[in-house]
Amino acid sequence: MKLLEQTTRMANESEQERLQLRSGDLVLRTRRVHYDDDRPLMYEEATLAIARFPGLELTGSENYRITDLARRHGVPLGQASERASVVGAAPEVARLLNVEPGAPILNLDRVVRTANGQPIEWRIGFVQSRESSGFESLESTQE
Repeated sequence: MKLLEQTTRMANESEQERLQLRSGDLVLRTRRVHYDDDRPLMYEEATLAIARFPGLELTGSENYRITDLARRHGVPLGQASERASVVGAAPEVARLLNVEPGAPILNLDRVVRTANGQPIEWRIGFVQSRESSGFESLESTQE
């Protein structure tokens, strides 16, 4: 996993809605790429609700895993919900995943909650499809 960027800012409207935050609440925004050997597999943009992690000290370069971070800060994890869809790779995402712009990729939109139901992390991931990476694609149907 390679950390691309990490910033602390006030939550925007989308982050406030998805993480049930108030105007002025701080979030940690992280952009990173996950690899399979040397091949980029997934690009993700994650937003962490800072106030829900007691004693969290930010260095500006913490490449965290949500399970490890929750354990270190005594935050019991509950359920996560994730929506999957297939999208065309935007130019920046295509560059990071080493695929053609517009190539079909899997979009994963996930919210992780604490055991008492508070959302603590919102992550949007973009994963290469079988056609662009050699990995098997996930297929879903809606009725």
